[in-house]
Amino acid sequence: MNAVTPRERVSQLVTELGVARNRDFKRAGIHTQYVGEACNAGLIERVGRGTYALSGHIKTPQQRIAEACKRVPQGIVCLFSALWFHGLVEKEPEAIWMAIDRKAREPRVDSVPIEFVLFSGDAMTQGVVNLRVGGVPVRVYSPMKTVADCFKYADKIGTDIGPKALAAAIRGNQYNRQKLLRFAEICRVKRAVAAAENARKQPEPDRPTKEAEIV
Repeated sequence: MNAVTPRERVSQLVTELGVARNRDFKRAGIHTQYVGEACNAGLIERVGRGTYALSGHIKTPQQRIAEACKRVPQGIVCLFSALWFHGLVEKEPEAIWMAIDRKAREPRVDSVPIEFVLFSGDAMTQGVVNLRVGGVPVRVYSPMKTVADCFKYADKIGTDIGPKALAAAIRGNQYNRQKLLRFAEICRVKRAVAAAENARKQPEPDRPTKEAEIV
């Protein structure tokens, strides 16, 4: 049986992780010389500073999120990207929206576009869902935390996004009022969320008849 070559070990590790960084190779006992050789042989390709993926790979939206989380492990997927992740919007945002601590230095990332948003306190730490995408740890805010965040950051993303996110959560059976109000209180937008909920309960005004429209 043929022994696995160092280049093949590099390729196997990248296949296993989806996106591998220099420190992943170091942990696996693979010298950076073999990473370079694997690149030159066309087995893997450099997708960012110290970040590698299989050659010719096509990034799916979730792989882009995983790559962003690989580059910024302390970040949390938020706002438009979290809405997309939970199926509350159909269009994938061009950049990955990611929350980082207000006191943290903004990371430099060149492999995937990231829109950083500053969070702090309980608004940063609460409502986080931990999962894995392609073997990569991903942290993303829950649907109800994301809806509350859309109201909190209305000045940044638009005042219409919060009500639309709320409506999408209700349609998608992801609405939980108790959780939403808890996160709304943390984000200090409880009044705005309650107003949006009440607005949805109001009956729609009667549409004018064709005769009335003509007049």
